[in-house]
Amino acid sequence: MDGKEFSYQAGALIMANQYTTIEYEELEANTALLSFYFKKEYFNDALLAQFVEESMLYRFFVESIKDTEKQSHYFIFQFSPTDDVHFYALLLLKQIVKMRYFNNKVTKAAFVLFIIEISQLSDKCLQMKDSNLSSSLLVEEILAYIQTHLAEINLTTTAEKFHFHPNYLSSFIKKNTNKTFSEWLAFYRLEYAKKYLLQTNLTIQNIIEELGYSDKAHFFKLFKETYQLTPGQYRKKHCA
Repeated sequence: MDGKEFSYQAGALIMANQYTTIEYEELEANTALLSFYFKKEYFNDALLAQFVEESMLYRFFVESIKDTEKQSHYFIFQFSPTDDVHFYALLLLKQIVKMRYFNNKVTKAAFVLFIIEISQLSDKCLQMKDSNLSSSLLVEEILAYIQTHLAEINLTTTAEKFHFHPNYLSSFIKKNTNKTFSEWLAFYRLEYAKKYLLQTNLTIQNIIEELGYSDKAHFFKLFKETYQLTPGQYRKKHCA
């Protein structure tokens, strides 16, 4: 691995980016090796959002996709032969062979299950990781978390999730994005409000509740200020 030699048993899993050099040598006859190779284009925002709470692996994939420094990044896990991660690996393989095309929802669902299972076992099974993973993309992880927890999120709970003081988190987001936490929350809620208005039959009251607004008047005010239409007018205009 990048010129260093390691020895692992059956059940070992290496997760590495494209800049990691890996050479294998069998220690026993009939060793079976299963490899998955993914193009960067496979990891769209919708897929990544499905495992944003698995913060270590989420950050690994986001940073690997957007890495401009061309550095090696990797994790090495040693799983037991009885761990369910093997089942999910074979499930993913089956779907790839069966479906044979790029954007299949079932294949991506199998991938997400595989990643979540790895993450849940990482505390006991992670053997080694490189020291190059930076926190430069932490802000993207935070924004993705906001986007997937619109109904119940606030600054305090988000700060607790990422082990920051609320004041520090607020200034961190502002410094890196030129928007405050509240501005991002309002932005994502309004974006999802548009989607619900155009793509579902939910009532406006249901949409307000779904997005975590406790004040109906406040929601109407923000929506009208942003789109110059009330939610009802927006739905009528764009769904006509």
